[in-house]
Amino acid sequence: MFKLVVKGELLAGRDVEAVRTNIAELFHLAPEAEQLDKIFSGRPIVVKKGLDQAQAEQYKAMIQAAGLGCEVVAEQAAEIAAAAPEAEPVSTPAQPAQAEAAGAAEYNPYRQPEADLEVACEPGEFALVEPQKLSAGAGWGWFKEGYFYFKQSAGLWVGAIVVFWVIVMVLSLIPLVSILVNLIMPVFVGGFMLACYKQFQGEGFSLGDVFAGFKTNLGGLLAVGGLYLLGMIVVIAVFMGLMFAQVGGPGNIAAIAPESGIPVSMPLPMALIFLVMLALMIPLMAAYWFAPALVMLNELSAVQAMRLSLKGCLRNWLAFLLYGLIGLVFAIVATIPLALGWLVLGPVMMGSMFAAYRQIYTDTQLEP
Repeated sequence: MFKLVVKGELLAGRDVEAVRTNIAELFHLAPEAEQLDKIFSGRPIVVKKGLDQAQAEQYKAMIQAAGLGCEVVAEQAAEIAAAAPEAEPVSTPAQPAQAEAAGAAEYNPYRQPEADLEVACEPGEFALVEPQKLSAGAGWGWFKEGYFYFKQSAGLWVGAIVVFWVIVMVLSLIPLVSILVNLIMPVFVGGFMLACYKQFQGEGFSLGDVFAGFKTNLGGLLAVGGLYLLGMIVVIAVFMGLMFAQVGGPGNIAAIAPESGIPVSMPLPMALIFLVMLALMIPLMAAYWFAPALVMLNELSAVQAMRLSLKGCLRNWLAFLLYGLIGLVFAIVATIPLALGWLVLGPVMMGSMFAAYRQIYTDTQLEP
C-alpha cells in the first residue's frame, strides 16, 4: 500500500497563488483554511493513504496537474493495519496525466475531512491525528511497549537514565538554580521521546539523543516547563491560602505544628483541601504529560501541545487510571531493593510515555 506526501514544493513555472487556488479547489478547502497553510508550510504532509500503486500514481498526477510536487511513499505495515478499518472505495480518474488544474478540481477524488491532511514528523511518518480514545487495557500495553524499548538497548537506557538523574540531582543542590529544573525537565523528556521514536522506526539511538532537545525545539520545550512551573506556583498559592484560612490567621499557624496536632475546630476539613488540590493537579499533570513529545516530535507550540495533551488524557482517563495503579505497584517494587529497580523502571516509564503518545496521537496503532 502507498500514500501521497507533499512538501509545498511548486512545479517549475507555477505561480504560488494560482497553485494554492487549484489545491484549495481540489481538496475543497477554504482559501484561508489552516490545512491549506500546512500543505504549503514546507513540511511533509500526508494527503492520501491506503492506495495501491496504480491509484497512488493517478492521484499524484492530479496533484501535479494542479501545480504541486508530490511523492508516492510506501506505507509501513503498522500504518496499513491501522488504516484497514477505513474505507470508501476510491474512484480512478480518467486520463489524470492530461488533466488540467481546473478539470482536476471538477473531478475530485479527495472528498475527505480536513483532518485527513496530516502533518508528518518525517516524510511519510507519524502523522498527527485527533486524540483517539483507547480501551482501559491500553494502560498495561504502554508498559509492555516501554519494556520492549528498554530490552532492545538495556545498557544504553540505563546509562542514559543515570546521566539524566545525576544532572537533575546536581542542579537541584544548587541554590536558585534548582528552580530551573522544572524548566529543563521537558527538554530531557523530549530527548527521551526522540530516542523511543528512533527505536520504533527500527533505528538505534545514542546517549546524545537525550540532549537533542537542547538543539531542536528548545524554545517550545522550555515554554512547556515554564507553563508547568507557573501552574505549580498557582497550585501552591491556593494550598497556602486554604491552609491560612484553615488556622484562622497568622497567629494560629503554630496550631498545625506536628507537636500540637491539627485542631478539630478547623473551618474546612482536610479532606476537602485534598480534593481541591487534586482537582488542580490532575489537569495540570494531564496538560504536561504528552507536551514534550508533541513539541519535540510534531513541532507544536507549548500552548498547542499542552492543550492537546490535556484533551488526550481526559479522553483516555480509564486507561490512565489503570496505568497509574500499575505504575504505583511497579514503583513500590522498584524501590524495595535499594531503589535499584528504578534503573529498569525509569527507562520503562519513558518508553511507556512514548507508547501512549504514539497510540493516542498518531496513525501507528499497533505495537512494534
